[in-house]
Amino acid sequence: MKLILFFATLTLWASSSVAVQRVRIITVEEAPANYLNSSGQADGYVTDIINAMQLNIQSQSNLLTENQHAVAIEFVPEARSLSILQSDKNVVMFSISKTKSRQNQYLWIGKVMKKAWQVYSLPDTQIEISDINSLRQLDAIGVVRGDIREEWLIEKGFSNLQSVTHHAQNLQMLLRGRVPVIIHEPLGILSNLQAIDQGIEIVKPTYLLNTSSVYIVMSASSDPEIFNQWRNAYLSIKQDGTLKEISLKWQSKIYAELSVLPEIKDDVLVF
Repeated sequence: MKLILFFATLTLWASSSVAVQRVRIITVEEAPANYLNSSGQADGYVTDIINAMQLNIQSQSNLLTENQHAVAIEFVPEARSLSILQSDKNVVMFSISKTKSRQNQYLWIGKVMKKAWQVYSLPDTQIEISDINSLRQLDAIGVVRGDIREEWLIEKGFSNLQSVTHHAQNLQMLLRGRVPVIIHEPLGILSNLQAIDQGIEIVKPTYLLNTSSVYIVMSASSDPEIFNQWRNAYLSIKQDGTLKEISLKWQSKIYAELSVLPEIKDDVLVF
């Protein structure tokens, strides 16, 4: 587990008492939304949103600087992050897809992006996927353990899933011929390919499986006042234009680095 201390500090009041309540903030390695940059610092589109929300919370607080504490962003595997959300209170997680089965499992702070679930194969394969049932005929489907796409396919009765810990591992499984297809989103796979100095031409988008809206969430057992503070911070940065500014910044950055121009809808990026 990697702890990344970043510039923003956060102090949360859970009541009118002098006790200071803090949150635990966790995320997964999934560029360009959230990742460790070349300096070993937390970076990414949604990371910037989290930082802006924390600054908003600070600006609403009357606490003195000496009472404030540095916050650590923890990068953990996806399956572990879901376990932490289930077991611990006052945990902020970014980012997580919203589905019907997850609706009552977490407290939903705010939408930060929308992403496609794309099936990828190698260009020289003869695999053709016409519908979801075609995927059931494959020897294996590469997914990430704890990822929404693994969870969704398990719920639909798939038994041919081959799960790994990280998206980069999943891509390597495909490139080495260990699985015939993997499931990822377009900007995520581009970032993973860029990390190994490869272009998008070495994989082939085969089938659009689904799309999902992605949110910052808090564990269901969290203090309601702390949740409201985070929820209000999200609404504030959306209303004052900060959220859209961050989206515009990353739209330009992604275009410069990946030659893809993501859309902005409802002030957030479409991945």
